[in-house]
Amino acid sequence: MIVLDVDAVVCDFSAGLRKKYPEFIKHNSINYDLPSYINMSELYKDMQFWLNLPVLDKPTVHVDAYLSHRPFMEAITKMWLADNGFPIAQVYHVNSSEEKASILLKINPKIYVDDKVSTFEECRALGINAYLYTQPWNKHIVTEYRIDKLKELEKYV
Repeated sequence: MIVLDVDAVVCDFSAGLRKKYPEFIKHNSINYDLPSYINMSELYKDMQFWLNLPVLDKPTVHVDAYLSHRPFMEAITKMWLADNGFPIAQVYHVNSSEEKASILLKINPKIYVDDKVSTFEECRALGINAYLYTQPWNKHIVTEYRIDKLKELEKYV
């Protein structure tokens, strides 16, 4: 079973932010935390924002599920995946990044891919075979469990 994070792994959340907030172009991309002018509570209500995010990367292997910290209906993510040519797969939403590990422990994936350092580290500590998807905010982490493109998953399945 392969499970992927959504934002900053398969969809380009940062590109969506740059389109909605032109000043975001000046944001230091090595900082995972978003600037204070971005109100995530309001952004979570803007379904057009989420449906119009561009594709960042597409897997070349079978994916069984997507797991994302998105506190809104899973149907929106399913619609985005379908509209962008991703095969149908289970979608799990959690209300915090910390909840991801508990879901992963239940579904026991062979591989999980995420861009957030703390999620990656928590998963590895719990014995989950997690890989860190390279983004500017995680390049400082030295690990053998890193992928730059989802195509690299081919060598692990």
